[in-house]
Amino acid sequence: MATPVMPPTGTPRGVATRARIRDAASDLFMRAPRNEVSVAAIAAAAGVYPNQITHHFGSKDALFIDAAFALLLRDTARLQIAASRAKSVTAFRSVLARTALLMPSLPLAVSALGIAGDSREVIDPVQRNLDLLFARSERFIRDWTTRHGWSTSPELAREVRTFWSATFGAVLLSRAGFPGGASEVDLASILSLTEDAGRLETGLHEIGTDGPAHRVNQPVGE
Repeated sequence: MATPVMPPTGTPRGVATRARIRDAASDLFMRAPRNEVSVAAIAAAAGVYPNQITHHFGSKDALFIDAAFALLLRDTARLQIAASRAKSVTAFRSVLARTALLMPSLPLAVSALGIAGDSREVIDPVQRNLDLLFARSERFIRDWTTRHGWSTSPELAREVRTFWSATFGAVLLSRAGFPGGASEVDLASILSLTEDAGRLETGLHEIGTDGPAHRVNQPVGE
């Protein structure tokens, strides 16, 4: 068999080939554990030669990370559509939390993070994908709350990172067999959002300077 002539990754043909490989790998990784999916199987599903996978991605682990985060970002786009239907801060946070924990790609993303912990070679692509996830999530929340006249915490960027860290952690707890797992993770309370100047819809308490603590979702002055 003749060795195929592979186009540079950045050419239109190379971009199309890379996308085809990623799509085929994503489908296979969603249906079987990573160690049961071979490079040969991915190549066959994508209609390419195995060495084209190495050319475009470097290794199966790197391809897995690329595919896992592509699926995760696709699922977060769907999460945003679901949250966009919410009419209140409480509903908005609840939909974000509930839908995030049910995303089919979440276990793959957690596995991708595990690969990064074991291999320094793939840390950079994982970090880039995490930065993209955090940035898109923060922008969506900020834009949507602004559109509704709601306010966000000055620490929104940190809260978004905490939200996703807790989401990934819930998967790890469930995978390790600990009781409760995702069902006991209160993701919604991580995001501090305000519907108006007098009502913060969080579960926190605010300590007054001249009196006892009062719930911050009470109108100021009550």
